[in-house]
Amino acid sequence: MKTLLLVEDEEFAAKDLKDLLYGLDPTLEIRTAKTASEALEAIDTTSYDAIFLDVELPGMSGIEMLRKLPGPLPPVILVTAHALQALDAFGLGVSQCLLKPVDPNRLRLVYESLAAAVGTEPAPQASAEGFSPVRESVPVREHLLFRQGQQIHFVKRSSITRVHADGGITRIFYPQGSITLQKSLEELDAVFESEPFFRINDDDIVNLEKVDRFTSSANGQLTAHFSEGLELAFTLDRSRFFEETHGI
Repeated sequence: MKTLLLVEDEEFAAKDLKDLLYGLDPTLEIRTAKTASEALEAIDTTSYDAIFLDVELPGMSGIEMLRKLPGPLPPVILVTAHALQALDAFGLGVSQCLLKPVDPNRLRLVYESLAAAVGTEPAPQASAEGFSPVRESVPVREHLLFRQGQQIHFVKRSSITRVHADGGITRIFYPQGSITLQKSLEELDAVFESEPFFRINDDDIVNLEKVDRFTSSANGQLTAHFSEGLELAFTLDRSRFFEETHGI
């Protein structure tokens, strides 16, 4: 597995997927196309080991593009935010489907099956401690971009105070205000999985550098106190894990 074509019109979605793929194999050559027309030209001039194809593309959809491609095709992995869209494509050479936002562990499994199909070495497995090399190799970005309706917010990662989930939405708090996203906390775990962020309960991730102090109850349950008077309680399990990982 050496040369991949990534067809994605959203710049940051394309970069995220490229980062994850490079984390699986830094030697990959990944070429990109923003439209189906660009992809058709690329496929006409270059041989690819696999194609990662977004469904919703400007001008011509990914599924319409597949109908125009002569066979035989390399493995096609459909990338979509809507699972039902994949049903129309499985008779057109699509071998697997990835749902947006792409889960790193699911991507690893897909990549391993692709590598096995072309006779290359599989991706490295998770370490004995259970940490996934996929996520460890993705670089932490200094700034994050979040889309809220028609607005795109450019936020410095270290300025974020906390992240709070409320049902199917998540609010990200930072000094200038907050952003409300139609995403679950689980969908944002990869963004806030490393320090200084720490998930303290089912609904809250906090920036440890923004916490004013911690207190502990008689049973060992921690509470994070912020300078503006906000108090957020850890679960008992997360309290114990926090103390173990920080040598308290």
